[in-house]
Amino acid sequence: MRHSFGRRAASYEDQARLQQATAWRLGHLCALLPLPAGPRADLGAGTGLLSRALLLHQPPGQRQPLLQLDLCPELLARNPFVAAQPPGPAGGPGHEPGHEPGHEPGDGPGDGPGDGAGDGAGDGGSAAAERQTGHGLVWDLNAGLPAALQGAALLASSFALQWLEDPAAMLGLWCRSLGRGGWLVLAVPTSGSFPQWRHAAACADVPCTALPLPEAETLLEVVQREGLQLQQGRRLRFSRPGQGGLPTLKHLQRLGASSSRRPPLQAGQLRRLLHHWPADDPLTWELLLLLAQRPG
Repeated sequence: MRHSFGRRAASYEDQARLQQATAWRLGHLCALLPLPAGPRADLGAGTGLLSRALLLHQPPGQRQPLLQLDLCPELLARNPFVAAQPPGPAGGPGHEPGHEPGHEPGDGPGDGPGDGAGDGAGDGGSAAAERQTGHGLVWDLNAGLPAALQGAALLASSFALQWLEDPAAMLGLWCRSLGRGGWLVLAVPTSGSFPQWRHAAACADVPCTALPLPEAETLLEVVQREGLQLQQGRRLRFSRPGQGGLPTLKHLQRLGASSSRRPPLQAGQLRRLLHHWPADDPLTWELLLLLAQRPG
């Protein structure tokens, strides 16, 4: 997955319309959050779409950069909060961290059209932290969070949690990392996504290679079990206009979201899938938008 996003880093924002729209919506929802003092981070930050929206909506006197965490250095290299900063110390997160309208997750093999879902590349690889530059850190979120983020004032993430090996467990860890009065801001595609893809695969009698996505209800339960006060927990649905199966899969490939945990479809299987995927069907996403606060 890391390499798939890396190969498509140059065109990522041209394709990421839903991610841009979602970042803008979260920025608007968070405009007046009473943030306490403490570290701030964008988890699975990618090119910084969410951080840009969050900072744009904050009052000028309260704008503080977020630490940009992502496993994909090619995406971070295009992140203005990383590229515009001088290199930081080599050993770890170091210092305290801290629009746009809008597209898509999916899943598939390597970089081929048999599959594809995601935003920032938040997972994969074995080393937890590889290097730091400015306000950015190459980091595997499956390994937890940097020690410097304990007691965080703000942990924000968009289109990244679904890529992790155990999204519910990692979400619980993020909740426990918040300081008193700290906020969790999250957007993640959930299991109600891609019904058209699943239906076409069932009719074609082939495996559905879409990324298995977490249940929205499970994630909401985690947040409440960890003692956070839920301020927003919206499940929203978005559709990409119907273009048929092959254009949809190629779009996910161009986005970089073409990794899969399942083997790629063979040529005959792919032909059957596309035959059963109506050309005018949209591709539907179910998104969970969540704002929650640890009591002060």
